[in-house]
Amino acid sequence: MNCYGKTDIGKKRSENQDCFGYKMLDSMTLIAVCDGMGGANGGAIASRLALDTFLSICERDLAPDMDYQQTRGILSLAVSEASGSVFREATNTPELSGMGTTLVAALIKENETLIINVGDSRAYTLLAGELEQVSHDHSYVQLLIDLGEITPEEAEAHPQKHVITKSVGVAESVKPDVDPLESDTPEYILLCSDGLTGMVKNDDIKRIMRSSASIEEKVNTLVDLANENGGEDNITVLIAEL
Repeated sequence: MNCYGKTDIGKKRSENQDCFGYKMLDSMTLIAVCDGMGGANGGAIASRLALDTFLSICERDLAPDMDYQQTRGILSLAVSEASGSVFREATNTPELSGMGTTLVAALIKENETLIINVGDSRAYTLLAGELEQVSHDHSYVQLLIDLGEITPEEAEAHPQKHVITKSVGVAESVKPDVDPLESDTPEYILLCSDGLTGMVKNDDIKRIMRSSASIEEKVNTLVDLANENGGEDNITVLIAEL
């Protein structure tokens, strides 16, 4: 198992409010990306606090011999505890009021991979050369897509495309999506903030992920391309090679 990640401030922001991390837990690997939101430095605090809380609880409580339901319960608890940590910090510090963060993660076990998601950061897999989004955005435009009111292409230019409908830290608890991969074990898992997907089309992500480059080169190329295309937001890319 190889992992490599990078976070970049982009071209337009004055602060990087993204963060990422990963842990090796016995025979399991846990990777995660958070994209913070909030005035002053609230977003950066929210993303780091949520990430650290999530990883810490998972490290403490997860065990490789747990069944799916047990594992799912621990992952859900870890996200909810992360939300509580951010919420309490915001409540106790008035200038941080309203801060929050997305969280997307993958727990890679020997025979199973689970995807954890709150918000609009994304998880993708590459299997047999095909790129697939395996997380479901919690966003206003995704809701419109689900209702059949707009197409995915129309969502790309929608004025409210950055509005999310669920986040970590805005409430004392939150229920994440926790779902197993339905496909065979992929070659790669890609986690990213919307600073990548807002600037780089899926076809270009697929082309880079399919290349023979190392995962370090893939990550750097994706970040560079997001910046070349405008770099309107912080950019975070984390790849696990299975």
